[in-house]
Amino acid sequence: MKVLLLNLPRYRDKLPVVREECCYGATHAVPFPNTLLHVGTVITSLHNNFKVYLYDSVLLNVDFHNLRSYLIIEKPDLIITTLLFYTFSYESEIDKICDELNIKYIPIPSPFGYANSFIKKINPLFIIYDEPEKTIIDYLTGTSINLLKGIIYKQNNNILKNQIQNPYFDKLPPTNWSLLGNYGSKYGWKLYQISRNCPFNCNFCVWGGKKFRIKPVEVVIRDINRIKEISGDNKISLLTSSISADKNWFYEFIWKVKKLNVKFYTDISVNDANKEILYLLKKAGCIGILIGIESFNEEILKSLNKKIDLNKTEELIKYSRRIGLPVTITLMFNLGEKEETLNDYITKTKILAPTNISCVIYKALEGTKAFNNSLPYIYFKFWGSDAVATNNYLKEALEYIKKFNNEIKILKLKNLFLSLKNFYLLKTNLAKLVLKILNLNAAKKIKHYLSFYR
Repeated sequence: MKVLLLNLPRYRDKLPVVREECCYGATHAVPFPNTLLHVGTVITSLHNNFKVYLYDSVLLNVDFHNLRSYLIIEKPDLIITTLLFYTFSYESEIDKICDELNIKYIPIPSPFGYANSFIKKINPLFIIYDEPEKTIIDYLTGTSINLLKGIIYKQNNNILKNQIQNPYFDKLPPTNWSLLGNYGSKYGWKLYQISRNCPFNCNFCVWGGKKFRIKPVEVVIRDINRIKEISGDNKISLLTSSISADKNWFYEFIWKVKKLNVKFYTDISVNDANKEILYLLKKAGCIGILIGIESFNEEILKSLNKKIDLNKTEELIKYSRRIGLPVTITLMFNLGEKEETLNDYITKTKILAPTNISCVIYKALEGTKAFNNSLPYIYFKFWGSDAVATNNYLKEALEYIKKFNNEIKILKLKNLFLSLKNFYLLKTNLAKLVLKILNLNAAKKIKHYLSFYR
């Protein structure tokens, strides 16, 4: 059987797309297709009569017209692909192509919760909504569709949803990187997923409230070392809800990853972090952490069931700055913030001075607890910058983001220059002058001096 792992084409604007279970949308660098690599790895480990290969339309920048020609030539027996909810109306073209060419295909939604709505609009063999690796193993080893866990499918014009799949992520073997062929070094974003789900219960998160599972340390270390080899790059992004969620795992990982001499970015939750953990991350080669704060407002956090200690959060951000560990924070908008809320965000952000600030337009995602409750639901075409203001509430949120970004632009410019500290530019007197100007918040002078270096 010829099994094709297919990463579908980019969106119409040709920006690369990431389609992972808790990382999705437009990006400016092509990431590893983790979900497809996981599935391909377990298929190749079966040692059965399967020919498994990966075709990455995002990396090769192939459109649907050329993809169709490729499928006519290759004639796979089965296609396994990922479908992104943002761009489903575009990506569902694969349904028409597979129907025309009489090819069976199995989509994995990004995120998983969209299986329920996708199955109403397309006609695949079935859609996987839980633990895709184990589900594929069971299917390819003979489990009938009516008994196959973790899927939703159509039968006699009825939609049937089987029971959830058995947990499997923490049993994954080392990734079969040979599936990338000779293209390993071509991926600009070395995104590597190390865990699934989150121990915390935020109602907006696709991973929230589900059993946290993480790959064994030895698997992660082996994969990181292999990524370094095939890419020729020692900078890696570790995708997880929080790298320190399992303390025993964390301490073993830190001790071993330090020996690899890699630089890595990762996510962390303030609920399970402390100064010691941040210090160890820095010493082990971490060059950036992401903290999902979402809001500096207690009432908004309560509505999200985001149970974090804001005082501890602020303390850890300040400590990260002190030890030279870059920190990115996320702030959500479209959650009922008012003018005074925005002003508080601006004040807090200026005081804490995180390295980066990511502003996110809130959207209730299918499969989350927020989807069916009273939190505001909005629609946007692709990602935050392409938001469609479907109501006045969202229009206010977009205006707040513009104002917020305008108020902190001096901080962003300062961080940009500080991030270049190892380059010759910042060893010059001009650079020192620029930093001095940034500290003085003299916007007009910044524009004047930077005009010489456009």
